[in-house]
Amino acid sequence: MIDYYRAQARRRPAMGVMADPIDVEDLPDRNDDGPDTLAHVRALVDRSLALVQALPAEQREIVLMYVEGLSMAEIGAITRVPAETARSRLRRALTKLRHGLEELAS
Repeated sequence: MIDYYRAQARRRPAMGVMADPIDVEDLPDRNDDGPDTLAHVRALVDRSLALVQALPAEQREIVLMYVEGLSMAEIGAITRVPAETARSRLRRALTKLRHGLEELAS
């Protein structure tokens, strides 16, 4: 039983690496599915995908593995770099993504 919980804990992303939590007040109202809201959401999705694709390959692959829930140790093993190197690349990538999305919001 304890092994199950340990495995589950390893699968969850390390929240310390992520940006500040999303402010619920900034999200569109779930009941507002008008054209303006849909266009705004679509623009965010398109911009997010473009930002991820614009990342250097080594950062992009780490971001995608992180989003899939792999641990830093697992990402390091797959990419054949130390976990700390993977963590550094992830932080740089998330910073670039955050700045790109902040530009879109302003």
